Amino acid sequence: MNDGGMGDGGMNGGGMNDGGPSLLGADEITPLAGSTARPRERAWRDMLDLFETDAAASDAVVEAEPVEPWLPPLDLGPLPESLADRARAVLAAQSDRTARLRTDMTTVRSHLDALARIPADAVETAVYLDRNG
Repeated sequence: MNDGGMGDGGMNGGGMNDGGPSLLGADEITPLAGSTARPRERAWRDMLDLFETDAAASDAVVEAEPVEPWLPPLDLGPLPESLADRARAVLAAQSDRTARLRTDMTTVRSHLDALARIPADAVETAVYLDRNG
C-alpha cells in the first residue's frame, strides 16, 4: 500500500483499519459549500486518488511490507461539496476491501488451525510400497 495513507489496511480503513475508529463514515462526509475551495479541492482530489489507488491495490501490494497508519493532513480542511460523491465511492471501495481482507484472514486462521492439529512426530510407516518384491 501507499506510504501516505492507509494503515491496515487502511481503508483499512473508513477503510482498511483493524477495528479502530473509522476514517470516514458514510454519514460523516460533510462537504464544504462555496467556490473558494479550489486549492482545497485539489488537495482533496489528490487524497482521494491515493485512497482509490490503495483500495484497488492488488493482493501483491497487500502482501508488501506494512505501512504506517494514515493520519489526515492538518491543512486538508473540510471536504469540498463537489467531491462528496467520489468520497462516498472511495469509502465503499475501502469497506469492500476491508471485508475481503477479513474473510481472507478468517480462511488463513482456519488453515493454520488445521495445520496445527497435524502431529509433527516422525511417521513410523513405510513411505513407499514395493509392488514388485
